[in-house]
Amino acid sequence: MARIELGKGHTLILHGPASAILVEGKASVLGCPLSSRRRLVVKSWRSRPIYAEEDSVIEFAFGEGGGYEVVEGDTIPPEWRSLADEISAKPSKLCVYGGVDSGKTSLATLMANSIAKSLGSAIYLDLDLGQSSICPPTTIGCVSLRAPIPDISHLRMEFGEVVGYTSPAPLVEKHLEAVEKVAKRIAERYPGVGACADLDGWVSGRQALRHKQALLDILKPDHLAAIGDLPEEIRSRCEELGIDYELLPPPRSVRERERQARKRL
Repeated sequence: MARIELGKGHTLILHGPASAILVEGKASVLGCPLSSRRRLVVKSWRSRPIYAEEDSVIEFAFGEGGGYEVVEGDTIPPEWRSLADEISAKPSKLCVYGGVDSGKTSLATLMANSIAKSLGSAIYLDLDLGQSSICPPTTIGCVSLRAPIPDISHLRMEFGEVVGYTSPAPLVEKHLEAVEKVAKRIAERYPGVGACADLDGWVSGRQALRHKQALLDILKPDHLAAIGDLPEEIRSRCEELGIDYELLPPPRSVRERERQARKRL
């Protein structure tokens, strides 16, 4: 077990398998306070940034294939935190758009945590069939947060729909029908609760663009957060639907996962 003194404004990035616990100070992970009573567990082929909000001492360990690095500053872009403050001021619906391994799940987790912290509850909607965080493979679903959590994958979906494939590409209509069913159940069970939807990473090609436009038609979010570029077709649909869209930079450190590791998650 190792200890590290992490100066205010620095980030300890843990690469799993690893764990950490706060000994002294104040630190957070994607908007969730790092606990001094319960260890943060980082799964294999995942990374978690621990940001020191004040001078802190952190105890950590890692297994085979794991590791750590310390970087100066915050790996979460200030644009992410600004948007998190904006959407958590009142119950809002947000969709996160980005390609595979863009950091969109980290962004969606930060947004859901911010809503839960400010308003007492939030809905996390996972629509990523191939890299789902809370659902079995080939399934979409949602979970309710009552408090921030450092890793959304530690939760399991409350309800969802099986689509039957790891990408929506060959089953576009079935995926859209499943999304519509889950969205309807969320509206019935959690009226007025802020929600964040992690869209799938299928973003290349005309069919993918039409699919994302159809998702916006169904979900009708207040905001769309895009990591990197946002195609003109998606921007136009946002303007038609009255959706505010934000173009956000990626996090400073995104560890690419091997294809086999993605399948194991």
